[in-house]
Amino acid sequence: MIRPCNFPKETAEVVQAHVFLTLVMFNKTNAYRTEIGQDLTKRGIRRQRLAWEDANKVLVVAGEYYDIFDIEELFVLMGREPEICWRVDLCEVKRRYGLEAPAIT
Repeated sequence: MIRPCNFPKETAEVVQAHVFLTLVMFNKTNAYRTEIGQDLTKRGIRRQRLAWEDANKVLVVAGEYYDIFDIEELFVLMGREPEICWRVDLCEVKRRYGLEAPAIT
């Protein structure tokens, strides 16, 4: 027997949001029921994120130019140095892009 849904409000936006979230949860649940989803849950999401090679890369597009940066490298270039750099050498990034102050001789 199918029961009718009881929505908190009868506005179109609320009904659309409810349907959207229901579909998202349905798809997510079905994704984890697959063999790949089961393997992912066995390994753990944090461990999987570390295994993904390009997870920390950012594509930057400026007009007709583009480049791919490590997220830590991009923060250094934007003047927001991370307190701890896990993947890039802070001194090397500054030297490569000419951000170090020249030595006074």
